[in-house]
Amino acid sequence: MFRTVKYAAVAALLTLGTATPAATATSAVPAAQAQAAAAAEIGPTTLRPQVQPKTCVDSNANDLLWGCNGNDFQKWTVRDTDNDGEVALVNKSTGTCLVNLIDVDIRLEKCGYGEPWRMTKVDGGYQLSDTMTGACLGVDTEKAWGEEVPVKLRTFYCTGKNWWQTWLIG
Repeated sequence: MFRTVKYAAVAALLTLGTATPAATATSAVPAAQAQAAAAAEIGPTTLRPQVQPKTCVDSNANDLLWGCNGNDFQKWTVRDTDNDGEVALVNKSTGTCLVNLIDVDIRLEKCGYGEPWRMTKVDGGYQLSDTMTGACLGVDTEKAWGEEVPVKLRTFYCTGKNWWQTWLIG
């Protein structure tokens, strides 16, 4: 009712020549919604631990790590729906999200409404910390042939910038 009366009044003013269309224009979107930031997405791209950049997070591997080969199981979209730094990591091939189940067990689950990781820029890459526990996404490594080799994806107490918890995106 109010909308009809409002438009009728605007039409009458335009007919009389006392108002211009620009002066009477109103937004159909409430001001609070118009101010909201657009969603940010990176990807699909690879997630690689700085400790071994030839290894990628892979949704098809048992421990979610595999040598980078460019397939869709290794492509992730970093999605921040409200531009607050909290992100979901969505796999291109499966459409599932990387989640931490609080017991340092990283799994792929159906994507929910939340964004379980906080993405922070650090020297040399990004740190991904669990929004519930504060633990950082990292890799367990073993020494093999004189170098550190990632063997499992898991969360650890955040220790600041280190190779095991720093992620290269892209």
